[in-house]
Amino acid sequence: MRLSPALLCLVALGCTPKSPQKPAPAPAAAASEPTAPTSAAVGSLAAASTAPEAVAPGTAAPPSAAPEPPTPDGAVGDAARPDGGAPDGARPDGASPDGAAPSSAAAPASAPPTVALDPREGRAAARCSKLVAAVAINGEKLSTFAKVAPAFAAVQDGGLVWICPGAHPVKATLLLKGRSQVTVAGRDALMLAVDDLAVLRLEGGAALRVLGVSFGHAVSGGGCASDVVQAKGVKGLLVRGVGLHGSGVVGLALDGVSDAVVEDSLVVECQTGLTAVGPRPTTRRNRFVLNDRHLGDGLTAGESDTLGPQRVQAGLPDVTPLSPDPLAGAAAVPLDDRLGKRWAILHTELFTELNGEACGRNAETGECTKVLPADGAAPEHPAAQAKALTVLRPDGPCVANLGPLQRLEHRGCEPSVFQVREVLGCAGPVAPMAFVGGEVAAVKGLRWVPRTGIGRGDAAPPELDAWAAKTLADDVIREPIVAASPGGHWAHVRWIADAGKERLVTHGVGIQLELGDCHVAERSYTASWVNDAAFALPDDLVTWTPWVGVLAREGRVWAVAARGATLTQLFVRQGATVKAAWEGYHSAEHDECLAGWGPLAHEYPCGP
Repeated sequence: MRLSPALLCLVALGCTPKSPQKPAPAPAAAASEPTAPTSAAVGSLAAASTAPEAVAPGTAAPPSAAPEPPTPDGAVGDAARPDGGAPDGARPDGASPDGAAPSSAAAPASAPPTVALDPREGRAAARCSKLVAAVAINGEKLSTFAKVAPAFAAVQDGGLVWICPGAHPVKATLLLKGRSQVTVAGRDALMLAVDDLAVLRLEGGAALRVLGVSFGHAVSGGGCASDVVQAKGVKGLLVRGVGLHGSGVVGLALDGVSDAVVEDSLVVECQTGLTAVGPRPTTRRNRFVLNDRHLGDGLTAGESDTLGPQRVQAGLPDVTPLSPDPLAGAAAVPLDDRLGKRWAILHTELFTELNGEACGRNAETGECTKVLPADGAAPEHPAAQAKALTVLRPDGPCVANLGPLQRLEHRGCEPSVFQVREVLGCAGPVAPMAFVGGEVAAVKGLRWVPRTGIGRGDAAPPELDAWAAKTLADDVIREPIVAASPGGHWAHVRWIADAGKERLVTHGVGIQLELGDCHVAERSYTASWVNDAAFALPDDLVTWTPWVGVLAREGRVWAVAARGATLTQLFVRQGATVKAAWEGYHSAEHDECLAGWGPLAHEYPCGP
């Protein structure tokens, strides 16, 4: 399930009936007064819940209002109350079902605009079930739907669309066009686009509200070509308690929207969190986290908005200069252990004509490797002519001799050929690359520190280690993909390399949420530290080409070595981050052919 939503706008535009003696044809779409998202909002991105507490989402309605199964088109209608009474769950005096003050009570002038409790929300929430994904209420008529999209098509002016708890795949942009006084609301509801499209588009109309629902893209960051939520030409828009996960694109895009208010919402991992063409929106008490840019051109943070860390962190200070470069003048070469020997891999080639009969395959892995004399020209690598090379062991550098140039033919997932030389001596664990030339063997205190810890663990959120539990309860849990995935698949890693004076630690969590019809959403989260200071390792060094240890120099972390299914890499430390210094292929096969998608990924539910 790499990870672009922004803030939806909401505006209380005085949609309640002007006279209690003369009911309006359609009650105003309203929400309970929200609270700003906090670290305690575990399991619910929209801490600003919009459903009255008296009716919990997904609970059974009273017998007289038991939910009916949806018809083939997904709709079921309720007849209007013959006695003209209030909708289910409403109090005749206008108070909320849980005894709150009547909705007509005026808010203090200094307080933010409030949105009155809407009894229709409790009535709609009570109809949610395994067969009901959304509810539409128009006047006194209530219709239930097995999918979300038909509810948007059915809602009329003054109506309510209630999104039931859970994750709902969106295969075509949900559209509200030319509608007025419509509310889209929900609790613990997540709508995920499964393709490169906007999740929700509001076009024209007036007095629209989006309350408590989360929106995002199922694809990972950078994979989406459209905004998460779009609004164009709307007169009056309120977005409250909404979660937007941008996956690398714009979260909330406003175009010619007047009187827009965005509040108590979370905008995560967008290219730009909130943009506006034309009138500027009012924003307050929102959280912007890990976006490339939190706000678009011409926008500034509003009252109590929090602009958290941005995803792009440039200009980190070089707090640990380690010079001269111990590898200056040295050429690196990847190492690989096959057939009980250690080989320096000078060249790899894929889809090559293999010589002779197919060798006997390993009964468990199906792989087969043959050693043949070298043929053709030697590869253009210093190790092709060198007599020896330097490997790094936990006790320091070690000089090993090199055998003659040979050819390995490998039949695994795909056929490939390697030009290699056997490494003679220096047995035991070593760094995944060796060095030819330079002064590596003479560098004082340079040694290899392999990674230890949890390579991969599968666990439900309560069973994650201390860091994962704290992180998920703090920032990550606010993302919609996490908030709606208590039944998803989880994986976590905890890696440690103790160099002596310094210790590199990495934690990672991977989550997969099945959306049905073979659609999934995945997210991964990583964090690293050197001692107690944050260390900016690229996510790829956990998710795709995992780091396997560090090159330590006099007790300090000097470089980080990574090894994926096909690629070996070396990253030299620069302050609080690292810089790519070298890479070489130890296999020519494709990564996903060999090892799936990394230690935090999950199997695709519908096959390979």
